[in-house]
This record gives sequence, structure tokens and C-alpha cells, in this order.
Amino acid sequence: MEKQTAEKPKASSEKRLHFEQDSNWYKYGRIPYKILIDLNVPSFSGFNEKEPGRFSVTLDMPGGGKSLYITVHESVPPKWRDIIVYHELIEAEAVFVDGLSKKEAHQKAVAETDRYARKHLPTDELDEFLKWLKTLKNY
Repeated sequence: MEKQTAEKPKASSEKRLHFEQDSNWYKYGRIPYKILIDLNVPSFSGFNEKEPGRFSVTLDMPGGGKSLYITVHESVPPKWRDIIVYHELIEAEAVFVDGLSKKEAHQKAVAETDRYARKHLPTDELDEFLKWLKTLKNY
């Protein structure tokens, strides 16, 4: 699998994240793991259309090491998958690099995700996205 890079966006020059495939390896910001992102994952325990993004650290086989695995539920419209990934990346970075609790990291990611969405979505799509967010658990 080819390694791709999604560098951490900078405040004023931040570009929207773009993914060539539904599943691929990436590197992002200060996260100390290689990152596997899956953009079209069906429901499983605790992961569904109401909780559409998740990250976890997995052990690499063979040879050891660890990877960050980010999943996005299949119900997330493709036009918003990058926003869900961005949220998970910010939250994971806050947990694994900044040492924040999951709750604090989630709060930070919510604020950063709002900023990211407002920067990249046109007004009508932003309104639709914000309505959709209100249907999610823990948002």
C-alpha cells in the first residue's frame, strides 16, 4: 500500500483534506503513528450512523509497532467525510501528543472541526452539515 501524506493544515493556509481512496495509509501532524483511514465502514458495536467517526491504536502484525486506525461510517455523505476524519485526527493528536483526556480532546476537536467546516463549506452546505451534526450522539 502506498504511503500518502496529509500534513497538518496551518491556520491561514489550511487546505481541505483530500483522499484518493476509501482506505489508505497517511501521516498527519504530530501523531506518532502511521495512520490507516477507512472512509466507508459498516456498523459494528458502538459505531453507527449516530457515532460515525472513531479512532483506535492497533498493533502491527508482523513485526510489532503500532498504527492509528480511523474509521468513518458508511452513512457519512462523501462530501463530509474529510470533516469527520479531521475531527478524529485532532482528537487523536490531542490524546497521544498533548496528553489530554478523551473528554478534553473531544471538546478541542469539536471546536477545531467547527472552524474547519466553516472555512471549507459554502453557507448552504454548512447549514446542512450543522443540522446533520445535531443528529449525532456526543456532539
